[in-house]
Amino acid sequence: MNPRLITASNLVAALDLEPHVEGGFFRRTYQADHRDMLETEGGQRFLMTSIYYLLTAESPVGQFHFNQSDILHYFHLASRLLNGENGFGLISEAVSSGFDFADMEIGNRRKLTTQYPQHRALIEMLTRDED
Repeated sequence: MNPRLITASNLVAALDLEPHVEGGFFRRTYQADHRDMLETEGGQRFLMTSIYYLLTAESPVGQFHFNQSDILHYFHLASRLLNGENGFGLISEAVSSGFDFADMEIGNRRKLTTQYPQHRALIEMLTRDED
């Protein structure tokens, strides 16, 4: 793909991405299905999984969220979009034990600002208003 022609739409198509619950788009690119499954409190999980995750102008911030597993992010093109940038950002993440939506909790703005009022501005940037 010609770097000058890279757009969010082109990346969604080229990487076969689908909408993600946090916003943006994703696709699982790896799961350790050649290994035994791990037993966790939440049930069986792959030893490791990996995804592409794309932020777009319509969804420019990866939302605060909590996960039961360890997550390592790989920067490709951006992880938070600022005004005037390319209009998209692409990361990958490796998760161990493997990611399962049952293990994820999206950060609750009201709960986080009550618990950490000194970080209100940052929390409001990285969460959605639930109302």
